[in-house]
Amino acid sequence: IPLRIRWPLLMALVVAVAMVLGMIWVYHKQNNVITELAYDYGFSLSEWVAVQTAEDLLLQDKLALQSWVDSMSHNREIVYMAIRGDKGQIEAQTRGDQLVARMAAQLKEDHVVLSRGDLRVYAVQQDAGAPFYVFETPITYQNHTIGQLRIGLTTDALATANRTTLLTLLTWFAIVLLVVVAGTYWLTRRLQMPLDAVSNALDQIKMGRLEHRIRMHRRDDFERLFAAYNAMADVLEARQLQREQDLPLGVDKHLATVKDPVE
Repeated sequence: IPLRIRWPLLMALVVAVAMVLGMIWVYHKQNNVITELAYDYGFSLSEWVAVQTAEDLLLQDKLALQSWVDSMSHNREIVYMAIRGDKGQIEAQTRGDQLVARMAAQLKEDHVVLSRGDLRVYAVQQDAGAPFYVFETPITYQNHTIGQLRIGLTTDALATANRTTLLTLLTWFAIVLLVVVAGTYWLTRRLQMPLDAVSNALDQIKMGRLEHRIRMHRRDDFERLFAAYNAMADVLEARQLQREQDLPLGVDKHLATVKDPVE
């Protein structure tokens, strides 16, 4: 395999392995950071809503509670909201029988993905697409728990951020790999030129053309190689000339054979 092909392929393989491992680490790190930010946002939102609805829940004002639920449902990121009393009874929740049934079936212990004291996060699977995160927060009034709030947030933004991160990493991977391959190919081509010059010079020696010299000049180790070849050629040519001078008359200098005197 020629050097100009072997080296780019080898460098591409090494860089590809390093980049893939780095991409996996960065992607998972980025995913964890974004997920933690989503958790913090969900907990902050649910705690704020719990404080705002505590008084209405204490007064058993179901119209006000349902108004809160309907108002929050206008937010595209909020897909579900339910307010329960101190005995677990539902005081208000998002309208929609199918959504309510899905939440009732999946808001169980085996769907808990994070727990912080009294705060919990459930992952609710959809038929298609990313799951919902449902944040469960106690509703307290003057340090007494009077109910429970659940808010479901879509993770579409999280999935979009992950896809964007992955696409960016893949684009960067392709650019770096292309630059490495192109740079390595250019470098090996630069190295191939002096190697070809030395190979051609040795072929000239093999064919008996001892007068051939390498005229190429470089500012690297190849310059010493060229000088060594030229010095070797000088010695060989000098020996050849000396040998030709020492040959007896009637001997062909090129064939080194005795000619027939009678022709």
